[in-house]
Amino acid sequence: MDSWQIAIITTATGGAFAIIGSWLGSKWGKKTEHDQWLRNEKKQVYVSSLRALDELRLFLLDVRAGLASKSSLEQSDYIPTFSLLAPKNVAERYEAYEVALTVMLNSATPASSGEEVTDEEWKQIDQEVLEARHYFVQTVRGNLRSK
Repeated sequence: MDSWQIAIITTATGGAFAIIGSWLGSKWGKKTEHDQWLRNEKKQVYVSSLRALDELRLFLLDVRAGLASKSSLEQSDYIPTFSLLAPKNVAERYEAYEVALTVMLNSATPASSGEEVTDEEWKQIDQEVLEARHYFVQTVRGNLRSK
């Protein structure tokens, strides 16, 4: 093979690899950028949901201590809109946290029958809320790390 043929083949091969490499880099860059955007959007939803539910817990602790009135609470004030597109495991942990808080809400003031929740029962309910919160946070962290 002549030297000019080798030069043409080498140049053409180098050019083809450059074009393919550029195209692949662009594809991978777009995917990475989209994944990062999606992770940031999920994080915003998770943080706002967690903040709203944490505020509810603090409010209920105030109600229990007699510093606030349960009647001033509207359900729409504390239950944030949570994406139905959340992965199943995240949605289940969120629901468990929400259920635990609902039990706390119902226990914050004496029932119509006049039965009051004891301090020991209240501590147990609060512990269950904190445990549900912990599992929700752990599940969210795992979801944000995954692709």
